[in-house]
Amino acid sequence: MTTTIFRTSDLVQLKRKVLNWIQRFNTFSFLDNHSYSSGLSTQEVLAGAGKKFSLELDMAPGPEAITSLDEFTSRHKGQWIFGHLAYDFASAIPYQSGKTPSRQGFGDLCFFVPEVLVRLNESDFEISADDPQAVYAEIMATDEERLPMAGTVQPSVQSRLDREGYIATIKRLQEHILRGDCYEINFCQEFYAEDVRIDPVDAYIKLAALSPAPFAALYRVDEQWLACSSPERFIKKTGDRIY
Repeated sequence: MTTTIFRTSDLVQLKRKVLNWIQRFNTFSFLDNHSYSSGLSTQEVLAGAGKKFSLELDMAPGPEAITSLDEFTSRHKGQWIFGHLAYDFASAIPYQSGKTPSRQGFGDLCFFVPEVLVRLNESDFEISADDPQAVYAEIMATDEERLPMAGTVQPSVQSRLDREGYIATIKRLQEHILRGDCYEINFCQEFYAEDVRIDPVDAYIKLAALSPAPFAALYRVDEQWLACSSPERFIKKTGDRIY
């Protein structure tokens, strides 16, 4: 990989171009800070496109999954690695058990070293690839605007829990708190739509416009898409300090 730094002319325009360009890859991760100033952010956009090397596991035995992940990250130490650990990956940890139903189709684990790495901030547009100049030309030739996919519809969103089930679950959680089993509970429920055609990129753009959070992401692994706009940092390591 070769890295070339270009000058940033119009940050908003470049973001849109990179987002539209990256869709040609079957696997990518597009991370956007939305100009949020926290003192910890170092990039406005960080994106990895294509799979140069990858590790993908689904419902793998616990110890083997952990070992495979350790080996993969060690083998590619010093390189950018993108990917995910699904909630169900907790079943790979010895003291956890059980697997909740998953309908999204994502594997329990997927990490990849990208073919192309893009980093973008107010002044610099950095591209790491076999041919950064060719990638830069492709991105700059990409239209800034895009039309949504044809045949998309406004989905009817439903909850997996009805009112009675929701209240019953809350009461059980309150009992756990009263007994001292837990001191904090993050109760999540699933909202879903089935048998509909949506444009995941358009959905992400609308989500980001409504909620321009600093940990926004559009993520694709083959036919699985994830759109995120989160205000919460999970974890960051700088030197010997963990945030």
